[in-house]
Amino acid sequence: MSSSSTNNRGDDREKPQGPLYDPTTPNCHCGMWADLRIAGPNSKHKGSLYYSCSKTQERCKYFKWCLPISG
Repeated sequence: MSSSSTNNRGDDREKPQGPLYDPTTPNCHCGMWADLRIAGPNSKHKGSLYYSCSKTQERCKYFKWCLPISG
């Protein structure tokens, strides 16, 4: 009897491994793992963490703050 595991993300990629892996990482609208990013120096929320599409070209418009933003 063989066993297989799925990541329930709609793709065949392996789950990320290592100390930075977070199983709560959301999917973008493309169905890919969203990238964790830092708001830049010109942002109203400089230094805040957010998720966005991980594609390098033709990104979808997925956006989600990682932590609650105050102010």
